[in-house]
Amino acid sequence: MKSILFIAVVISLTGCLDKNTTTPAKSIDTFKIEVNEKGYVPAEIKIPSTLDTIKLIFTRTTDKTCAREVILEELNINKKLPLNQEVAIIFNVKGSNELVFGCHMDKMFSGKIIKN
Repeated sequence: MKSILFIAVVISLTGCLDKNTTTPAKSIDTFKIEVNEKGYVPAEIKIPSTLDTIKLIFTRTTDKTCAREVILEELNINKKLPLNQEVAIIFNVKGSNELVFGCHMDKMFSGKIIKN
């Protein structure tokens, strides 16, 4: 049993290495977004063009808007945003220069992720 666990750990760690070097691949960048009366704050997130994966952490702090979920149509993501709870979404942005996210009401409240 211990040897299976060891093999799983080695495989897991090997997957974190860039195939062309022996250094670990770039970690995931994390961005926090508050969902309040103004919508998604910040509404625009700029990321480096070299970044492939990001983590967005949404926290809805009001019941006074329709922004009770976040939708990224291009990536088929639709997450409910419970009041005063963090909701993390990790996804790949490789190949996308701009991604739009927003509420269910045809993006009445929206934001975007832009590669620099």
